[in-house]
This record gives sequence, structure tokens and C-alpha cells, in this order.
Amino acid sequence: AGDGATVVEPRRCDVCLKTSEQVAKLNRCCETTDTGRVVRYCSKACQAQDFKQHKAVCAKVQKRKAKGGKGGDGAGTVRGSAVTSSVAKGASEPKDDSATAEVINALADLFQEKMAIANQRKQDSNAMFIKGDYRGSLAKYREIESMMMLLSRKVESELEEVKSLANPEVTLENDAGARMAGSNETVMEALLQAVLVELIEALRMAGICCGRLKQSAEELTSLERALEICDKHGSAMSRVALLKVETLNAIGTHQMRYTSASDAVKTLEAARLAVVELKKEQVPGAERPEASCLTNLGTAYSKIGESTKALEVMARALEMKKRVGTPMEVGTTAINMAGLHRQNSDNDGALAMYEEALESVEKAEKEGDGNVELKKAALVNLHNMCEFELPVMTFNENDGGGNAAAAAREGGPTELAKEQLANYARAATYRAKLGQIVKGIGRSAPGCDCPICLDTMKGSEAPVLSDDHKAPPHETRVIVLPCLHFMHVECYAKSNRDQCPVCREAV
Repeated sequence: AGDGATVVEPRRCDVCLKTSEQVAKLNRCCETTDTGRVVRYCSKACQAQDFKQHKAVCAKVQKRKAKGGKGGDGAGTVRGSAVTSSVAKGASEPKDDSATAEVINALADLFQEKMAIANQRKQDSNAMFIKGDYRGSLAKYREIESMMMLLSRKVESELEEVKSLANPEVTLENDAGARMAGSNETVMEALLQAVLVELIEALRMAGICCGRLKQSAEELTSLERALEICDKHGSAMSRVALLKVETLNAIGTHQMRYTSASDAVKTLEAARLAVVELKKEQVPGAERPEASCLTNLGTAYSKIGESTKALEVMARALEMKKRVGTPMEVGTTAINMAGLHRQNSDNDGALAMYEEALESVEKAEKEGDGNVELKKAALVNLHNMCEFELPVMTFNENDGGGNAAAAAREGGPTELAKEQLANYARAATYRAKLGQIVKGIGRSAPGCDCPICLDTMKGSEAPVLSDDHKAPPHETRVIVLPCLHFMHVECYAKSNRDQCPVCREAV
């Protein structure tokens, strides 16, 4: 019965979906008589797991073999991992309603089985992603992608046949108690949408992982494949339409990094207009992807020099994130907005946004959703702004600080000295928090020696005014680089500012 059967490469186990490249051997059970597809298993365990569903079709195949042909009564339907058309090759008798319902039940069973596996893969992948293991996360998403791609083809194949038949009302209830009710076609379309959502999300996240791994070509390929599926099905499926917005958002981010900000603006504006239409149709959940789109759109506008437009768009994004986003999403948007304020030399605005970002990240940490990279970015910027980037005073009568020095000699600190001292105190607080992160990666904390001049640097202790009411001398100021190496500001200024003097990481 296997002669002439069409084999789809790569061959896979019908239960765990491992390919012939991943296992030593795939054992053949039988060929389904209605599609010619060969059922294979990688182990006795997988075969035993599928036996309850597969035994009916396998018995029919053996019976037909004994009669000397592939012909049959045209009523064969498979539950479980081998879901096929119920019309045998060469048979003209249509599938009846009970057979159609059996196919839908089998598809639903298969979907639940594969979704249980996919959900575990997603949990593992998300944990890896948060820890920065993008390669491991990518591998998990590729497994989900392969699983959902095969399942989507099965569902689409059955859906095309169901559309040509009568569609009685049915109700389908899964093991979790969720219900899908309507005609056979309606239920099949709902099942297909659920599968496609998982497939698109796996492709999108795989693309993001590739981006973090600097694999730009692979990133764009994954995102374009996701967009292709969205374009094919999005007009009829609201959840797929929402994922199209998120995919366009990811493509726009890719364009900002590798092509041009102008292209990114066009792509992100298209995403924004798409979500506006979804909101008009009152599609639930449209505000979250809109907020993400606006965040990236603001960044793109800033890159083409439209800073006013960028701040306006980013402010709208932050407002939305506070309503519908997580603390981590609020923190990310606040970090981006702080960068825009710094570009416009608005120190007060930048400080406020960095502080809001830090507050949001620390809140996310308490909820178990922290991100050390985002926290580090907020702390480094806050520390450096308070330590040496904000306007500082001097006490040298020859460089314009004479009034301050005179006031100090008269027995009281100037207001400017108090303000500078307050900034140093804030920097010390941020330096202490950075010290905790540094200790976590086995690095020397603040208070060690400067790696350039080898003099001891100040640690996280609160600064105090000297006897003549002066703030600490500027020569003791400390800079923290993104790589979390600490050194004196003046020592760093004498070095190559394009890279860290210690680890050579680009600054």
C-alpha cells in the first residue's frame, strides 16, 4: 500500500514532530488510504501514546489491504495525530455530518495536545529571553513554529473541504472547558485562527531573538514570513490583524537599525493607521500594539530630526502604556522618552523620565518581571547626570566662582553648593544600587581603585560639605560606563572616549 505514496520532507514523528534528522530512525506504521500520507513514529512510546486515536484508521487500512486495494466505504476519519480527509482516493461519496464532526474533534484534540507542548516551550523560551539567552530562546520558538506550521496545514486542508459541505450547528468543548459553537465552518475557522496566532507569534519572537543575536537577515526573513501570513488571513481574523500591527512594528524597528529611519517611519505609520481602523471596528486589545507602535514611531521621528513630533508621539505612547501596559513596558517607554529629552538638552525632563523608568522597573522586579538591562540603563544615566552632567559650580575665584567662594568664607554655603551637594547625594544612592548589580556579576563595587589612576574612588557614602562649606572637589567625581566599569571622570576624559579603557567595549 506504500507504493507511490507522497512523502513530505522532512519526515516527522506524528506525535512529537521530531524530524528524521533529529532521531536515529522513524518507524513506519501505515499509509492513510485517503491522502496517501504515511504515519510514522520515532519510538514505541510515541506509538503507544497515539494508539487510542490511530487504531481505528490503522485497522481499516489493514482490512483494505487484506481485500487487495485502497478502496473503501469513504467514511474513514482519524482522531489524534493523523487527521485526514474522510473521502478515500477515487471515492465520490461525500463526508457525512458525523464524519465531519469527528474530524473537527480530532483536530481539536490535536490542537490541545500541541498547544500544551507549545505553552511549555514558550515558558522556557520567555525565561531564557529575560536572562539574555537569546540563542536558547530562538531554538524553542523554532520548535513552536515547526509544530504550528504542520498543524495549520492540516486545519486549512480540512477547512477547505468543510466549506463545500452542509454546515450544521455544532458545539465543541475542550478539556479546559472552553467552548466553540457555530457551524462546522465557523468552528474550524476559529481553530485555524488559534493555530495561526501561535505560528505568527513564534515567527515574530524568533525574528526578535535573531535581532538580539545580530542576525539581521534571519530576523527580517522571520518577520516577513509572519507578515505574509497576516496579510493572507488578517482581513477575516481580528487576532491575526492585531498581530500584523505588532509584526509591522518589529519590521519598523529592524529598518531603524539596518536600513533607514525614513523607511521605518513609513512602516510604523502604516501600522498606526492599521490599528486605528481596528479600533474603529472596536476590536478588543488594539490599544496595546498601538502603544508599542507609537513608542517606536517616536524614536523613528527623532532619528530623522523631527524632535517635536517625536516627543508628542512618545508622550501619547507613555499615556497608553500606563493604562494598558505592564510596569516593564512603562519603564521601556520612559527610558526612550528620557533619551529624547536629553537630545533636546532638557535635563529636568530627562531626569524625571529616568526616575519614572527606574520606579517602573523596580515595581516590575517585585512582580517577578524585572529586567536587569533596563534597570542598569536607568541607573547609569541617572548616576552620570547627577554626578557630573548637570551644571556644577567651582570655588576658584579666577574662573567665575568668586561669589560662591566669598559666600563660603563668610560662613554659609551658597544655594548652588547645596544643589550640587544634593545632586552628589542622589548619585551616591544610584551608585549603591549599581553596586548591587555589579556584585551580582562578580565585579568590584564602587569604592575600589580607579582602573586608570589607581587612586581609591568614592563609594556609595553620602557626600558632605567641607569645613569651608564647599562641595567635594570635582576631581573625585565618578563616571559609570554602560559596561558597569567605574572610574574618575577626569581620568576617563583623558582616555579614548569611544570605548571603555578596561574592557574595550564601545561606549
